[in-house]
Amino acid sequence: MAGVYGVSTGSDGIPGTHDADTAVESELRFLYALWIGYGVALLGVVPRVVTATSAVRLLAATLFAAGVARAIAWIDVGRPDTLFVVLMVIELVLPPIIVAAQARLARAS
Repeated sequence: MAGVYGVSTGSDGIPGTHDADTAVESELRFLYALWIGYGVALLGVVPRVVTATSAVRLLAATLFAAGVARAIAWIDVGRPDTLFVVLMVIELVLPPIIVAAQARLARAS
């Protein structure tokens, strides 16, 4: 849902943003479309989470990389809106938990 919302609203849907130029708007909506693809891939892995170790790890690593990218942005241009700080923490903390949980499920089956 977040990806569809982002594709349809662009920078207007982001708290604390002002009018983005056309290049930023284009890139942002492109990345939101990738977010949709990530969600579809995630939903495709869920039914086979016990056996899809590589896919789960790849998706978790991608989410972690997104959190790292947010941290780099914070360092580069300053603290973002609190919403994005919360998202960054989730993106950095959740992937190791997902990988560990999947490993436990795989061992148990």
